[in-house]
Order: sequence, then structure tokens, then C-alpha cells
Amino acid sequence: MKTLIYLVIIITLKILLTKGLSLVFLLFSFALKGKELCKDEIKWNDYFMKLSKNFVVKYAICIYLLATTNEIHFG
Repeated sequence: MKTLIYLVIIITLKILLTKGLSLVFLLFSFALKGKELCKDEIKWNDYFMKLSKNFVVKYAICIYLLATTNEIHFG
């Protein structure tokens, strides 16, 4: 029974961390793009309207893979 509880806790933490890291990476990329576009609404509208479906899918996959990577190497 203890093992099952630990398993549920680990799975829940993994899901929360993945969602949290995905959100952090998404917000960070929007912050970088915001600096490039100088917070101009018209430029943002043009940027979003010109995005291709293929780019959005690849971008989402990259964000997910970055968030689910378990290993962090320092040095």
C-alpha cells in the first residue's frame, strides 16, 4: 500500500513539474520575442497570423521535450 501511495505521489509531482516547466519555457520565449517586437500590438498580431501550423507543432514538441528532460548536467 505504501508503494502505491509513493507511486501516485511521484506521478503527480512529475505531471505538475512538466506542466510548470512548460509554462516557464513558454513565458520565457514570449518574453524574448516581446523584446524583439518592442511590445507593439500590430507586430504581435502579424507574428501570430503568419505562424505556420508546422512551426507551432514543432515548437510545442520542443517545449514538451525541454520540460520532460530529467537530467540536468552542470559543468
